Amino acid sequence: MEHAVGIGEKIEKRFSQLPPEEKAAVISHGAAVRFSDLNNRLFLALSKIRFFEEKYHMKLSEPEEKGLPDNADFEMHEDDSI
Repeated sequence: MEHAVGIGEKIEKRFSQLPPEEKAAVISHGAAVRFSDLNNRLFLALSKIRFFEEKYHMKLSEPEEKGLPDNADFEMHEDDSI
């Protein structure tokens, strides 16, 4: 972990030495990459919710609010698709 701290300090020092327009470019690029990653994660999460709701014909929130249906099979109890 100490090595990671050292690298972080080096990066911070180098970043602080950049001209303002380069800092802005680095931040802009980082934000675009992070935004893309978050959009991909959102797409995956929404896909899993849709899969669950289509498979069990219920909203994802229903098992938490009402519990599992009386006729829930083993697969539904153990489903970790979400």
